[in-house]
Amino acid sequence: MSDSLGDFTNPPPMGTLVSNKADTINTLIPAGITGGNCYKFRIISSQPADTSDISACVKIFARPEPPVAIHDTVCQSGIVDLSVTSTLVSPTFVWYATPFSTTPVFSGSVLSLNISRDTVFYVSQLSPLGCPGDRVAVRGVVLPEPDAEAGPNRKVCVGDAPINLTPFPSTGTWSGPFLITGNVLDFTGQAPGLYTFKYSVSNAFGCIGVDSFTLTINQIPVVNAGPDSTICSNNQSILLTGTPA
Repeated sequence: MSDSLGDFTNPPPMGTLVSNKADTINTLIPAGITGGNCYKFRIISSQPADTSDISACVKIFARPEPPVAIHDTVCQSGIVDLSVTSTLVSPTFVWYATPFSTTPVFSGSVLSLNISRDTVFYVSQLSPLGCPGDRVAVRGVVLPEPDAEAGPNRKVCVGDAPINLTPFPSTGTWSGPFLITGNVLDFTGQAPGLYTFKYSVSNAFGCIGVDSFTLTINQIPVVNAGPDSTICSNNQSILLTGTPA
């Protein structure tokens, strides 16, 4: 095979055949060859030593370079934007579900989709004449969320002592209707009711795990045992009228 100008000064070998009769040499165009208008071919025989006629010019269209893959990640599940770029002007990208599939699943530079597990597509770009380039893998990766444990739900009465919380891990952050300092929940002065507190933990990937607990503050009931009474010690019964009943 010559260069793109038909010159055989440094011809790359295309294939060999050992045979004592006419046969066919199966070969492939070398990878990475540049496009050109006048590639030529010839066959050289060793026994007897001979060189065939040179073929007419053959035009070869170069394959485009593989696109550049831009991967994306998501915590636990959600939308990822998988994309590819190219140095070609107005490139055409073709996406496949497997490395050797012949059925495209998408065309374009950006594929947005909702994933809950690691996902990969294989993308090639077409030359202006429709020649496909090598495929590159474009990956959507699901990152793990950290475990977070805020502790059990709690019930207290107005006036009870503050609660020492024991979240896991200890590096998280509290949020809620009032401040928790040093893992101590002080509800002094808070009105009776139901309150929700969240505990958030982040990891090295920037993913956040969240857990929560509820705090129920109950009002102390008002108890009335009734009026003082005077009775005789003759086993006389007496009606008590305490409230609440």
